[in-house]
Amino acid sequence: MDLDIREIAYGSAEYRQGKLLRDAVLRRPLGLALSEEDVKQDPNNKHFGAFQEDVLVGCVMLHPVDAHTAQLKHMAIASDVQRHGVGRRLIAHFEAAAKALGYRTICMEARVTAQGFYATLGYQVVSEPYMHQATGLPHVKMLKHI
Repeated sequence: MDLDIREIAYGSAEYRQGKLLRDAVLRRPLGLALSEEDVKQDPNNKHFGAFQEDVLVGCVMLHPVDAHTAQLKHMAIASDVQRHGVGRRLIAHFEAAAKALGYRTICMEARVTAQGFYATLGYQVVSEPYMHQATGLPHVKMLKHI
């Protein structure tokens, strides 16, 4: 699969496509909608997109936690390209960008259903499962040192 993975600017047309993808993949299947709370930190985050023939098929955000830690947030892959390596490639790009920015640790709140995927990429569970406030789904906290 030919992919172009790059940073996308907050507020751009590509960013707005990413919001639509996040809503379609992460919220609509739960009967929810992407809320103002979900996007309030977006201006402070770095946004990355995976494009196939100029169509956004995956996105993820890097949220600075502190000088050494970045949080991986709102990873969304279009349903028609899931299980085709888009997520793996997007995370590899995310990790390289985080490392270049001086981060040494990546943390995340992962859905329990995605925990196995992240574990195959070297992320370790560091919490007991808990119910995520925005989605009502069980999540775990995960970490990876890069």
